[in-house]
Amino acid sequence: MEKIQANPKDADSLMSLGDEYYKIGDFATAGNWFTKVTELEPANVRGFLALGATAFNQGDLATAEKAWKQAAAIDENGVEAHYDLGFLYLNAQPADMAGVQREWG
Repeated sequence: MEKIQANPKDADSLMSLGDEYYKIGDFATAGNWFTKVTELEPANVRGFLALGATAFNQGDLATAEKAWKQAAAIDENGVEAHYDLGFLYLNAQPADMAGVQREWG
């Protein structure tokens, strides 16, 4: 926290703090920190991936999809965002197999 108090725009420290909250299952607080990262660094793929994961774990599938699509748009060749999106579509009720195929195909 000292590093963040000294420099509230230190995205690496914000990510680390979000990671710690994520590890203990406090997804709402983790998501708040990851949101700050993406606001400070709109091209931070890791921030959007983490933000999507926190939203997914809270059942907020629309926010998870939006965050993961943003990560995929920033890094079109990155596999994690496409994996996460495919997983989201596979777990939809009913499963969105076209979405799964689009992301994993």
